[in-house]
Amino acid sequence: MNAKPTDMLQAFMVKHITEDTMNATPRPWKVTGLNGDAKRAITTKDNILIADCYPDSAEYLDFPENYKANAALIVEAVNCHDEAKAALEMIIPLAAGYVQAHPVGSNAAYVAQAKAILAKMEG
Repeated sequence: MNAKPTDMLQAFMVKHITEDTMNATPRPWKVTGLNGDAKRAITTKDNILIADCYPDSAEYLDFPENYKANAALIVEAVNCHDEAKAALEMIIPLAAGYVQAHPVGSNAAYVAQAKAILAKMEG
Protein backbone atom coordinates (compact mmCIF):
# COMPACT_ATOMS: atom_id res chain seq x y z
CA MET A 1 0.00 0.00 0.00
CA ASN A 2 1.36 3.43 -0.93
CA ALA A 3 1.84 6.05 1.75
CA LYS A 4 -0.23 9.20 1.49
CA PRO A 5 1.70 12.44 0.88
CA THR A 6 0.60 13.74 4.29
CA ASP A 7 2.04 10.64 5.98
CA MET A 8 5.31 11.07 4.09
CA LEU A 9 5.51 14.73 5.10
CA GLN A 10 4.82 13.86 8.73
CA ALA A 11 7.59 11.24 8.74
CA PHE A 12 10.01 13.68 7.10
CA MET A 13 9.16 16.35 9.67
CA VAL A 14 9.88 14.02 12.59
CA LYS A 15 13.36 13.34 11.18
CA HIS A 16 14.18 16.99 10.49
CA ILE A 17 12.78 19.00 13.39
CA THR A 18 15.50 21.24 14.75
CA GLU A 19 16.41 21.70 18.39
CA ASP A 20 15.17 25.30 18.25
CA THR A 21 11.79 24.13 17.00
CA MET A 22 11.62 21.44 19.67
CA ASN A 23 12.47 23.93 22.43
CA ALA A 24 9.84 26.44 21.30
CA THR A 25 6.46 26.55 23.02
CA PRO A 26 4.33 23.73 21.59
CA ARG A 27 1.97 24.63 18.79
CA PRO A 28 -0.64 25.44 17.74
CA TRP A 29 -0.61 29.01 18.95
CA LYS A 30 -3.61 31.31 18.74
CA VAL A 31 -4.53 34.98 18.88
CA THR A 32 -6.61 36.04 21.88
CA GLY A 33 -7.73 39.20 23.61
CA LEU A 34 -5.82 40.40 26.64
CA ASN A 35 -7.41 42.27 29.53
CA GLY A 36 -10.51 42.97 27.43
CA ASP A 37 -8.38 44.54 24.72
CA ALA A 38 -8.31 43.76 20.99
CA LYS A 39 -7.03 40.35 19.89
CA ARG A 40 -3.37 41.15 20.23
CA ALA A 41 -2.02 38.39 22.49
CA ILE A 42 -0.42 35.16 21.31
CA THR A 43 -1.20 32.19 23.53
CA THR A 44 -1.07 28.42 23.54
CA LYS A 45 -4.25 26.42 23.10
CA ASP A 46 -4.38 26.36 26.93
CA ASN A 47 -4.22 30.18 27.05
CA ILE A 48 -0.65 30.42 28.32
CA LEU A 49 0.71 33.80 27.18
CA ILE A 50 3.59 33.63 24.72
CA ALA A 51 3.68 37.25 23.53
CA ASP A 52 1.73 40.48 23.58
CA CYS A 53 1.78 42.51 20.36
CA TYR A 54 1.09 45.76 22.19
CA PRO A 55 3.54 48.44 21.02
CA ASP A 56 6.20 49.74 23.37
CA SER A 57 6.19 53.15 21.69
CA ALA A 58 3.54 55.81 22.25
CA GLU A 59 3.58 56.76 18.56
CA TYR A 60 1.96 53.40 17.65
CA LEU A 61 -0.74 53.30 20.34
CA ASP A 62 -3.40 54.66 17.98
CA PHE A 63 -3.22 51.67 15.61
CA PRO A 64 -5.00 48.75 17.34
CA GLU A 65 -5.63 47.05 14.00
CA ASN A 66 -1.85 46.71 13.68
CA TYR A 67 -1.66 44.83 17.00
CA LYS A 68 -4.23 42.31 15.80
CA ALA A 69 -2.67 41.98 12.37
CA ASN A 70 0.83 41.48 13.82
CA ALA A 71 -0.38 38.81 16.23
CA ALA A 72 -2.31 37.03 13.47
CA LEU A 73 0.68 37.06 11.12
CA ILE A 74 3.04 35.67 13.77
CA VAL A 75 0.60 32.90 14.70
CA GLU A 76 0.01 31.98 11.05
CA ALA A 77 3.75 31.78 10.34
CA VAL A 78 4.60 29.82 13.48
CA ASN A 79 1.77 27.31 13.13
CA CYS A 80 2.78 26.33 9.58
CA HIS A 81 6.57 26.70 9.99
CA ASP A 82 7.50 23.04 10.54
CA GLU A 83 5.27 21.74 7.74
CA ALA A 84 6.35 24.42 5.27
CA LYS A 85 10.03 23.82 6.01
CA ALA A 86 9.67 20.05 5.67
CA ALA A 87 7.76 20.46 2.40
CA LEU A 88 10.51 22.70 0.98
CA GLU A 89 13.19 20.24 2.07
CA MET A 90 11.34 17.45 0.24
CA ILE A 91 10.46 19.43 -2.88
CA ILE A 92 13.71 21.29 -3.59
CA PRO A 93 15.76 18.20 -4.56
CA LEU A 94 12.94 17.00 -6.82
CA ALA A 95 12.58 20.42 -8.43
CA ALA A 96 16.35 20.76 -8.86
CA GLY A 97 16.41 17.40 -10.64
CA TYR A 98 13.60 18.53 -12.89
CA VAL A 99 15.43 21.77 -13.71
CA GLN A 100 18.57 19.85 -14.56
CA ALA A 101 16.61 17.60 -16.95
CA HIS A 102 14.53 20.47 -18.38
CA PRO A 103 16.61 23.68 -18.32
CA VAL A 104 14.02 25.99 -19.85
CA GLY A 105 12.33 29.21 -18.83
CA SER A 106 12.65 30.42 -15.26
CA ASN A 107 12.58 26.98 -13.58
CA ALA A 108 16.04 27.47 -12.10
CA ALA A 109 14.98 30.82 -10.65
CA TYR A 110 12.04 29.16 -8.88
CA VAL A 111 14.34 26.56 -7.32
CA ALA A 112 16.77 29.29 -6.26
CA GLN A 113 13.90 31.21 -4.68
CA ALA A 114 12.75 28.11 -2.78
CA LYS A 115 16.32 27.53 -1.56
CA ALA A 116 16.54 31.15 -0.39
CA ILE A 117 13.26 30.84 1.52
CA LEU A 118 14.45 27.62 3.16
CA ALA A 119 17.72 29.32 4.14
CA LYS A 120 15.72 32.13 5.81
CA MET A 121 13.67 29.55 7.70
CA GLU A 122 16.83 27.88 8.93
CA GLY A 123 18.23 31.20 10.18
